[in-house]
Amino acid sequence: MYEVNWIDHLGIKQHVGLATTFEEECGYDFVPSLAIVCVLGHIDHGKTSLIDSITYKKITSYESGFITQRIRVSTYKHRGTRLTFIDTPGHSLFSEVRLNCLHVSNISMLVVSLQEGPRTQTIESAKQINQLGLPVLIVYNKLDCRTSKIEENIVKTRIELTKVGIVPEITGGNAIEVQVSAKSNENIKQLLDILCSMIDKIRLKSNISSLSIGIVIDVKLAKGLRPIVNVLVSQGILKCGQVVTFGSNIFNIYFESDIQFVTAVCTTELIGLPINIQPGQYINSNQYGIMQIKRSNVGSFQQNGCLIKKINVIIKADSFSSLNGIIHLTNELKLTPIWTGIGHISLANVSLALATKSVLIAFNVKIITNVKRIAKQSNVIILSSELIYELVQWLRDLITRRQMLQTVAQVEKIFQSKWDTIYGAKLVYGKVFVDQRLVIIRQEQLLFTIKIKTLKRFCSTVKLFSEVNQLFGFAIHEEKDIKLNDKLAYQIL
Repeated sequence: MYEVNWIDHLGIKQHVGLATTFEEECGYDFVPSLAIVCVLGHIDHGKTSLIDSITYKKITSYESGFITQRIRVSTYKHRGTRLTFIDTPGHSLFSEVRLNCLHVSNISMLVVSLQEGPRTQTIESAKQINQLGLPVLIVYNKLDCRTSKIEENIVKTRIELTKVGIVPEITGGNAIEVQVSAKSNENIKQLLDILCSMIDKIRLKSNISSLSIGIVIDVKLAKGLRPIVNVLVSQGILKCGQVVTFGSNIFNIYFESDIQFVTAVCTTELIGLPINIQPGQYINSNQYGIMQIKRSNVGSFQQNGCLIKKINVIIKADSFSSLNGIIHLTNELKLTPIWTGIGHISLANVSLALATKSVLIAFNVKIITNVKRIAKQSNVIILSSELIYELVQWLRDLITRRQMLQTVAQVEKIFQSKWDTIYGAKLVYGKVFVDQRLVIIRQEQLLFTIKIKTLKRFCSTVKLFSEVNQLFGFAIHEEKDIKLNDKLAYQIL
């Protein structure tokens, strides 16, 4: 049987037993595990306020716009049972973050406002809970509002949740319901009693001899740009100096505070991990595949016969939780992330934005006055906000004003005259004229702009050419590397 040297040291030998499943053959040692409760629901339905009411904290008052924009972990002990609550952001951009948190949770707590009833993220969270098969406690919050629509919203919630596989007990299912008020603390004790009862039925066990498993909650930068990774350890024992693997790279982890090990279930801050580690990734003492953020390719795409120029963006955020949500949004809006990271806006970011013609997105981070001045002088746009929904609106407005490119001609031949290079092209749309500025497109990539110097129709010099599907010649003011089959396009504002 595999020796576990940590059992005596931890003082938990009296709780150790053998598993009755396949693990018994491997000699794994199990101890009673602490419960992880994932709190989900639509934005502004009172998830954080509810946890504040349970734990006697006031996290809500410190949040920008009084909405949760990152994962937070809180613990509370009730009737001898220690509960670990994962508070998830309710905004639509954090769908992947919520799913990752559910993966390491034992119980889900779906919060629904009695004022509004089920909303978009309520249904989305219910689908995720049903997908993973987690026990669910439906918490109807804001009972203190005493709105006349309480019963109506409860019935509506039951109907909508039943459609996605979450069936309340009153209608024949196994989803428990409770009505509470986070503001007046009404029925909070009843809620905790129900949670403890659900935990007793599950009989949670933690394998202390198994590989260490945890989930990255968030990442922040200390002085000197040193990443400090907040991790929720959900299984096993995480030890100082332990080797963990990310992709093909191996790292030794160390604790930010002066401790030697932590056991499940708890949160801890680690150092020694790479700066590009993302919230939602798992820490494992064995190699595993990491979820990667998909990024759009730089370039352009077609819509209604026009080539739409992608807007480049550089994203800086206060944490990787926020960064992931914004990256997801930019991909959704078909913006092109050139570079992403956490921390303040630097001169290097402004220089990169200038070189790549990018918009700088600054979410909840500082912009030094000198950097802001240089950005303004360089005509670099900075979208700075502390509220995620405000940033979403700004980006959507930016998208509605994006530039579209209409192809007008294609280069068919190239001639070298005594004074200029003459390009023969076929007009496919609209017209071209002298001194017109056009964009050169090659294999769907935007290359550079040109300015028409002269136009030729056969041997005649003309100021304008508008005969579609006919050939014309042109020369340009600059020396540019134009090749056969390159397209000429103009911008539609």
